[in-house]
Amino acid sequence: MSVLTRHLSNARKVLPNIIKRTVASKVISNTTSSTNNANPSPPSPAAPASGSETHFRVVRDPKRSKIPYPEFLTLKVRAGNGTLDIKYPNFWLRDNCRCNKCVNQDTMQRAYDTFSIDKNILPTEVATTKEGLRVTWPTDHTSLYPWEWLMKHKRQRVRLLDENNKEERAKSDDRIYWGAEIDANPPSVHYDEIMANDRGVGIWTEKIRKYGFCYVDGCPVSPEKTQELLERIAFIRVTHYGGFYDFTADLTMKDTAYTTLALPAHTDTTYFTDPAGLQAFHLLSHGEGTGGKSLLVDGFLAAKTLEEHSPAAYEILRGMPIMWHASGNEGITISPAKKFPVLNIYEDPEDRQMKLMQVRWNNDDRGVVQLKETKGMSADHWYSAASQWNQILNRSDRQYWAQLEPGRPLIFDNWRVLHGRSAFTGKRRIAGGYINHDDFISRWRNTNFTREEAMKQIL
Repeated sequence: MSVLTRHLSNARKVLPNIIKRTVASKVISNTTSSTNNANPSPPSPAAPASGSETHFRVVRDPKRSKIPYPEFLTLKVRAGNGTLDIKYPNFWLRDNCRCNKCVNQDTMQRAYDTFSIDKNILPTEVATTKEGLRVTWPTDHTSLYPWEWLMKHKRQRVRLLDENNKEERAKSDDRIYWGAEIDANPPSVHYDEIMANDRGVGIWTEKIRKYGFCYVDGCPVSPEKTQELLERIAFIRVTHYGGFYDFTADLTMKDTAYTTLALPAHTDTTYFTDPAGLQAFHLLSHGEGTGGKSLLVDGFLAAKTLEEHSPAAYEILRGMPIMWHASGNEGITISPAKKFPVLNIYEDPEDRQMKLMQVRWNNDDRGVVQLKETKGMSADHWYSAASQWNQILNRSDRQYWAQLEPGRPLIFDNWRVLHGRSAFTGKRRIAGGYINHDDFISRWRNTNFTREEAMKQIL
C-alpha cells in the first residue's frame, strides 16, 4: 500500500465521526426526509446512515454581510478527545465544483470563469448523502463534494495518526531507506517485463519511487535500446549536454564527468531551477582498463541521520539558500532563478507534516556562500553544517558501491540518491539520459493506480 493510499484509508476512519453540519455562521433550520431524527447520524462510505437524505434550508447571517467572501459551510468532526469545526467557504466550494458543466471532461480543465461567481454566493440547499455533501446553488446548479475530498482539503489538521507513536509515523512512509547493506539485494526489474506492457513499467517506477534506484536486467547492449527503455517512462530531457547521451571520458564537455577522475557523492544539475529528476547510466563497454565503480548514497537517509544527530545543522541546510552554477563550457553560465538550500522541504497535503522533497548537493558546482547573515544563519554556520553532512555521506555504512555491467542499466532518483564513482583507467562508454521528476511521478501514478485513483491524488 502506498503512502497516499494509506492516508486515504486513515481519512475514511475519520468520516464516520462527522457529527453535525452547520451552514454559514448562523444556526439553520433543517428538514429530514424519511426520518424524524432531528440530529441524524451522518452518512459515510464506512457507515451509511439509515433512512434517506438530510436537507438543510440556508439562512444568511446579516452580521457577516459586509465581510468579503463571508459565508461558509462547517463540518463538526470528532478529533482526538474533542471536536473540531472545519470550515469551507461557499465561494471556494462553488469554484471547486467538478461536475460535467464546470469541468471540460475531455481536457479536465475548468470550464467557467471563476471571477464571475458572486463573492457572496450562498447555497439554496445543502444535503448530506452517502457519497458526500450535495450543495444546490442559485440557478439550480448542483455540486457534489465527496467526504474524502472534503477531509483531504480541510483547513485544519485533523490528527489521523498518533503523532507520539513513532511506529505509526514510520508506517505512514513506505519508502525503503538503505545503506551499504543494499548490496545483498538491490532492486531490479527485467527488461522484457518493462517493454511488454505498462504493468512492468508500474513495477519499475514503484521500485524507483520506493528505493530511489533500480537496475534493469537483460537490456540489449545498445544505445538505441537503452533510449527506448528510458522512453518507457517519459521523454528524455534536453540540457546543454544534449538529450540522450552516449559518451566516453574525452572531455567533449568541460565537466569532471567526462574525465577518468574519481567523483564524490553528488546530485546532478544542482544549477537548474528544476534539477533533473531521474538519471540513467548504461555501461556499454570498458576496455583496456580497470576501476570506475559506481557509488550510490541514499540522501534521504543521510538527511534523517543529520536531523537525528544534529537538528541545528539540519535546520541550517534546509533553511539557508546558496547559489549553484555550471560555467565550464564556452557560452554557458547557468544558475538557478534563485538560491536554493541543500535540503528542500514541503508540507505534505495529506498529514500537514514538513517532509524532505529534494537533496541538492554538488560541492564542485557550489557557488559562493554569502557572508551576509540569512535568518540568523551565517557562512560559518553553513560550513559547519555542511561538514557534518559531508561526514555522513562518506560513512562506509552509508555508501553502496557496485560495478556497472553491460546489459544492466542503472536508473535512480536524482532528487534523492547521490552518485559518484572511483577513478578508472582505459576507455569506458556510457549511455543514458535525464527525465523530469514531474513526468516520472506522473508515469508512476498512472501505472500503479486507476485513472480515478490518480485524479484523486492531484485534485
